Amino acid sequence: MKILVYIIIAMLGLVSQVYAQKILNGRVTNIKGQALLHTTVRNLTSNSATSTDSDGKFSIEANPKDSIRIMILGYEPQTMATKDWPADGIIRLASKIVMLEDVEVVHTGFQRLRKDQITGSVDVISEKMLNRTTGTNILSRIEGLSPGIQFNKGDAAETDAFLIRGRSTISAEAKPLIVVDDFPYEGDISQINPSDVASVSILKDAASASIWGARAGNGVIVIKTKQGLSYKLKIDFKSDFALQNRPDLNNLNWIRSADMIEFEKLRFAQSAYDNLLNGPYYLTPITPVVELLFQKRNNPNDATIDAQIEQMKSNDVRKDMAQYLYRPRFRQQYHVAISGRTKQVSHMTSVGYFKELSNFRGTADDRLTIRTNNTFRLSPIIELSHNLQYTHARQQANANPGYLIMDNREIYPYASLVGADGSPKNVYLNHPKAYLDTVGAGHLKDWSFNPVRDLNTVDNKVAGYNLTNNIALAIKPIANLSVSLRYQYQIGSDGNDNHYKSDSYLVRRLSNQYAYKKNGNWTSAIPKGGILDFNESTLQSHQGRLQLDYNKRINADMRLDAITGYEIRAKIEQGKYGRYYGYVDDRMSVVRDVDYITNFTLLSNGALAKVPAVSGVNKRTDNFLSWFGNAVVSYKDQIFISGSVRKDEANLFGVETNAKGTPFWSAGLRYETGLLDRLALRASYGVNGNISRMATAMTTIQYISYTISGLPAARLNSPPNKSLRWEKINTANFGADFSVFKNRLSGSLDYYLKNGRDLLSQSPMDPTLGITSFFGNVASMDGHGWDLTLQSRNMESAVTWNTFLNLSYTNSKVKKYLMPKSASPLPYLGSSGISPLEGKPLYAVFSYPWKGLDPNNGNPQGIISGEISEDYKTILNNTRIEDMVYNGPMQSPWYGSLRNEWTYKNVGLSVNLSFKFGGYFRTSSFFSSALLAGFNAHGDYAKRWQVAGDEQNTNVPSLDLTGNSDRDQFYKYSSVLVQKSDNIRVEDILLYYSLLPETTRGWGIQNARFFAQVQSPNWAWIGNNMGIDPYFNNMPKSRPTYVFGISFTF
Repeated sequence: MKILVYIIIAMLGLVSQVYAQKILNGRVTNIKGQALLHTTVRNLTSNSATSTDSDGKFSIEANPKDSIRIMILGYEPQTMATKDWPADGIIRLASKIVMLEDVEVVHTGFQRLRKDQITGSVDVISEKMLNRTTGTNILSRIEGLSPGIQFNKGDAAETDAFLIRGRSTISAEAKPLIVVDDFPYEGDISQINPSDVASVSILKDAASASIWGARAGNGVIVIKTKQGLSYKLKIDFKSDFALQNRPDLNNLNWIRSADMIEFEKLRFAQSAYDNLLNGPYYLTPITPVVELLFQKRNNPNDATIDAQIEQMKSNDVRKDMAQYLYRPRFRQQYHVAISGRTKQVSHMTSVGYFKELSNFRGTADDRLTIRTNNTFRLSPIIELSHNLQYTHARQQANANPGYLIMDNREIYPYASLVGADGSPKNVYLNHPKAYLDTVGAGHLKDWSFNPVRDLNTVDNKVAGYNLTNNIALAIKPIANLSVSLRYQYQIGSDGNDNHYKSDSYLVRRLSNQYAYKKNGNWTSAIPKGGILDFNESTLQSHQGRLQLDYNKRINADMRLDAITGYEIRAKIEQGKYGRYYGYVDDRMSVVRDVDYITNFTLLSNGALAKVPAVSGVNKRTDNFLSWFGNAVVSYKDQIFISGSVRKDEANLFGVETNAKGTPFWSAGLRYETGLLDRLALRASYGVNGNISRMATAMTTIQYISYTISGLPAARLNSPPNKSLRWEKINTANFGADFSVFKNRLSGSLDYYLKNGRDLLSQSPMDPTLGITSFFGNVASMDGHGWDLTLQSRNMESAVTWNTFLNLSYTNSKVKKYLMPKSASPLPYLGSSGISPLEGKPLYAVFSYPWKGLDPNNGNPQGIISGEISEDYKTILNNTRIEDMVYNGPMQSPWYGSLRNEWTYKNVGLSVNLSFKFGGYFRTSSFFSSALLAGFNAHGDYAKRWQVAGDEQNTNVPSLDLTGNSDRDQFYKYSSVLVQKSDNIRVEDILLYYSLLPETTRGWGIQNARFFAQVQSPNWAWIGNNMGIDPYFNNMPKSRPTYVFGISFTF
């Protein structure tokens, strides 16, 4: 009986304990109230554990006497008794490392992960850092903030404006994939308002990016826009304006006016211009000085002619250009956002406006952006979100050509664009004044060209919009499992209407060129009225995704975060372009009866030509199907193992490729060693892909109009290729994240190998098949490099001083290329054309060996068969690529940034520098043939060899009045004109002042901040002996930009 009583008493005690247990609900945030996901919450009594979800929420069983410990890497852990649990359930953790304001969250486009869970190479750029500068393009704001991202400037930008870890493809797209709010963004990235962006995650290796499969080979930039996070209604306001003076046109190294005039005098004395007065040469334009010299020949005693010529020597057309074609640039930006959150709804609505008057007179841009992001918690297990973005952008321009006055031709340096009374003056670049004044005996249109007067005779309007509609439904049917269905529809349109008015130079010139006599009267094949050129394009895309997320704390030590899903994407692009003659704007009428068949004799040069017929249509459809999966397993938040796989199918590739379905995959490992203040080791390997829309597995032809007859014809573009397949980018990454000296110095170091296989490019084909080459998988590239980032807290007192360093090295070379190597080096000497050469970077700088100037005549000297030679034709034709000088890569392999920040109370100062090393560029110089054939020449004319001994002080050849183009070709591509592009420059200086909270609390204002910034002040160290800035190689040099702004929150 006693035993039974004891059993009953024990059972009652057990039941009482069970009933004494309760479910603790809570939410973990940082000091700012931002949710901390995947935070470990452990019951120290029972040793049970859980972790927070993406909103920082959790639930855990606990007895009244239990202790709960909340911990996450980078924050001070908290331990508290159940009885002391806060009434609102919110646990706020303080940052352990002062430099970390919150745990960095990586958005991959599929899931959110803490950065310390990532096994690959990822950088996260916070909203604070994005707002450090005021660029209107989100890409301009991330420049210099992440190692491995290279923004090229100058000649190098002609090939790739920006890259992640170099180039691993030859002819396919080299830009990174841009993802916005979980879907690839198909529009113009400049249409995204940077002020709407909350963070940017940069996925640089296979482990982080392979989930994007066939489009991730160049890296992925994931943009996450802002959401409503605060439980109080917030109104954020930002405004700034920027000023920039006219560009420095003196950086155009043109021949001096006095030198040009003396050269024309020399040529006139040699009767070089006499043939311009007779026969068809009369149609060649004559400069004002040459016209005056002809007058002087007929009136040798007219002193006024000499005075006019002497006065022209002091002219500098660059001054007139700066005053009448350029102006100071003015830009203004405004942004207002309203956001808030309740237990059921979070919302954010923003409006942004940007307007700029550019440096070119008559050119203006503006952009309106509207964005709404809303999330509705319909029940504890159902969540609906909807994001809408609308952008409308416009550009207004006129006929302003800038420093390239007409037809991309340079004007004679002593020209005046206005007269002494300020009235616009004509310039003559196509035909001599005497001819234009007499041709047609007054029955033709005015044929003169006046850059200032003609500015407003062209009305160029570009307008476009983009609408992105994104909706997602997430359901949690059971604990730890979430099922989401996402759909995004994007539509955009761009239109360009270029209206040449009836008095514009283009219309007048065309009308006169196609003028002819009919029945004794002058008429023209060009209808009366203006000309309207139009170009319209539209884009539509549909993207859908079904995804399962499974996040579970398996036991006290292990956690699993996994996703799998299926995607479908369709994209349609179409466009049309054309020209209307006889366009009358106010009546919206055109002339359709235009003779496009007859060959007319052009008055300009006597050649036969048809009236230009400009029209065309195009359409492109892309379809993609994909399935994917990714998983991260963690052990004690110390060991992380990741894996991902994705299979892509598309209508671009052959049936064999889609049938095999070669997957893209990755695997990675991360180990928190517990050494130092912190030391985490990472290793990953995987295969990403890349595509080219130039490639197709099907036979393609292009319909054209036959040149002679104008009848329809077709041209074979590509043969069938059932084996056409994705490019594959194999990447291995080894990295370490570290912190030492009590977290005063922290950073990361990554080394990577990046190899491209099955790369798409041109390959030779049997010409008897009707085509000489095809576009297929014919090449490979190998690359490697490393990225280093360092952050140091140098001073922590009333004055704080922090330093941030990013340093990268990238080396990529062509390993295999099936096209035969050219016997001539000329294809490898261009600046932007692709001529791959095995063993060298894709964009390599080659040059002819230089042996100085001949002391007897100032001729440039090269090498033939090991001997110094001036036989330029033989040098050009017989020099092999193996005999050329390989100077180095065009794109600098070493690059990075250094930023220092100081604060004192509520005042801050920041200075940002950038640097590049190891790259090369080709400078310009004086070429005799160009001077003999044109109106202008390079300023190196003044440095040319003139007498014996000059070769000791100059490398500029003598003036060659024979105009030997081979001589100039050799000099142009000789090693003496190749310079290093090394440079260190100040990118910006930022000064800001924040009002103290107690100052603005009574006004309901928080975070009030005033700032001033100097961008691109042109303070630079240039690492070449000619002092030429590689960013502005013989082109106008931009002036510093001064920015002033304010931001605050209600």
